Amino acid sequence: MSNKNILKINKSKKYTWKIFKPLIPLIFLGIWANIFEDTIWKNYKKEKPIAYFKNNDLQWEYEMDERVAKDKYQFNIIQYSGQLDMIKMDTIYIDKTLMCILSKDDSTNLNLLIGEIITAKGRVINYNKRNKMIKLDNCYIQ
Repeated sequence: MSNKNILKINKSKKYTWKIFKPLIPLIFLGIWANIFEDTIWKNYKKEKPIAYFKNNDLQWEYEMDERVAKDKYQFNIIQYSGQLDMIKMDTIYIDKTLMCILSKDDSTNLNLLIGEIITAKGRVINYNKRNKMIKLDNCYIQ
């Protein structure tokens, strides 16, 4: 091989490395995210609830002492049993006091459950004093 051919090969390796080099951090990030997936993105469906409620018990706790209830339940998983009142897109309303935003992977057919007693599990987000509504997200129908 002549020197010209060797120089061409070295140049092509140099350019290949320049293209590949910026991808290295992305590859490490992808591997890291895959290893620690449960830590980064919690699986709310598998988590155990810290408390179980029926028929406006949770609302009663918020009305008695909102600060204590907020410290106790906010951003924690609870389970609630009550009558399914209404459905709007990906949100269900239980006992006219609980608003649950369903998780994207919950595939329950809700139209058949209107008026029935259901049990939902989700993460408490907040309590609205004006309309006395408790908001949950990442909900699953049990």
